[in-house]
Amino acid sequence: MKASVTLVIVAAMLSLLTACSSPVNSPDPAARIAVSSGWLYPALYPSGSSFALLRVYPENSSLPANVALEAYQRYGKVIERNLLANGYIQSSPETADFLVRYGLALDADVSDAQMLAKFGISSGLQSLEQLQKASLLIYMLDPLSERLDYRSVAQGFMQDEGSSDEELEFEQRVVSSMLTQFYQE
Repeated sequence: MKASVTLVIVAAMLSLLTACSSPVNSPDPAARIAVSSGWLYPALYPSGSSFALLRVYPENSSLPANVALEAYQRYGKVIERNLLANGYIQSSPETADFLVRYGLALDADVSDAQMLAKFGISSGLQSLEQLQKASLLIYMLDPLSERLDYRSVAQGFMQDEGSSDEELEFEQRVVSSMLTQFYQE
């Protein structure tokens, strides 16, 4: 079976508080996911602001290139659609009011300590020896100063692929939960 960056999510994680970590404790450790999100500065980008979406790749990746590319394309589309549905306008990096960067990584490639040191955020999901932990990081930057204004991370465990519809629904719920704080003005 082809590896997938698909994680298992529970709908209860849609309610997040400012800069909180929300682990979902499932009886099945493989079904756990945690999201942490928050503003570093007050909400700066109201609906109607323009954004540019940019991928960020880890320096080293243990994901096969074709799997990583497919996952980046899928999550990029979901992030883009989510922002557009909430009244934001897509533009080029040169004219955007803010930049949206996102990255995918396995725990073997980017540790929680590295993520915490660089972005000041970690979900707190504990690693399990027999399961591969994966992370999706979304962060918003001021395009001129590249000041980090908002960041969110979702972490869970790699799972075998479900159907395309199940994967898309899952990805939409993950991104929606990660951006809940962003939309609160």
